Amino acid sequence: MKKDEKLVDEDEEIIEVHEALKISDGAHSGIIDNVVHEKRGDEGQYDYLDLYINLKDDNDNEATIKTGFPFYISESSGLGMILEKAGMKLKAGDTLKLSAIKDTLIGKKLIFQTFTEDKFARIMNKTIKFD
Repeated sequence: MKKDEKLVDEDEEIIEVHEALKISDGAHSGIIDNVVHEKRGDEGQYDYLDLYINLKDDNDNEATIKTGFPFYISESSGLGMILEKAGMKLKAGDTLKLSAIKDTLIGKKLIFQTFTEDKFARIMNKTIKFD
């Protein structure tokens, strides 16, 4: 630490409370603006690929919602079907780089259905179609 640098107490950080997003159940369109590989579970034993989708909420404000897929790719897995819909050719035994998956998905326009669960808008992954 530099001589004149102050230590910041994380517990003193100010966090703003935002208005809840209002995203009605039904059809929406959006653009994938980020793709993140994440390990979940107490010991990080579950791999997921999360898609962050930019869309307009019911008040015409920009919003981002995410949907996740177990990071398992086959022609019949949820992630495999999304990748094929996005234009990737999948063949058992092939390997893919995460960068290639991101290049394929980020910036893609899609349409999908949402439903509300516990006050949150959730994407019905099986309804995702690329525009």
